[in-house]
Amino acid sequence: MRKRIAQNMRQSLDQTAQLTLHRKVTADALLSFKEKLSKELEDAGQEVKLSVTALLAKAVVLALQEYQKINVRYESGELKEFEEVHLGIATSLEDGLMVPVIENADGKSIGALANEIKSLADKVRNGETDDIALSGSTFTITNMGASEIEYFTPILNVGEAGILGVGSMQSEVVIQDGNVRQIQRLPFSLTFDHQLLDGADAAEFLKVLAKYIENPYLLIL
Repeated sequence: MRKRIAQNMRQSLDQTAQLTLHRKVTADALLSFKEKLSKELEDAGQEVKLSVTALLAKAVVLALQEYQKINVRYESGELKEFEEVHLGIATSLEDGLMVPVIENADGKSIGALANEIKSLADKVRNGETDDIALSGSTFTITNMGASEIEYFTPILNVGEAGILGVGSMQSEVVIQDGNVRQIQRLPFSLTFDHQLLDGADAAEFLKVLAKYIENPYLLIL
């Protein structure tokens, strides 16, 4: 596994011009939405374990659909644009890392994404996946929040134009309208291939993504 990871990472760095942009997004509304939706699912008898990662996955899918420049693959000298989103979810293992893919994530609800993220993670950790389940992604999310990492520079998966790194939630004190209040901020690290996208493109994608996170009811429209 380490040999394959090393080969993929070296190939990625050799073939691309990688740059990472960082920014934080206020997550209070997203956390409130998660709490309310989780309770409604529980009251309705739905066996869905809602996670922040699932909500972020839905937000990323919608942002990719709205700003399609980054939902591409570049292979063998050919740039292919996608309308559908095949979302990779980086999953850590004791001895490495794998990226199972949610195919056609753009057609799935928050609940379906939550269930599939958990199912794929379980399969990867139990050694039940194959190469098909680990290929074909058009964009990837890698979440290091559980490790208390704030910002990092994720490396692109071969062929993809972007990968979103998610850091740990940060509590910050801000002054708004003359009042002091505490808010929760979510740090993002977006690595992109500067051969395919300009910095302004990557910044615009993060702006669109922030819109969905700060207005989470857009996730269910």
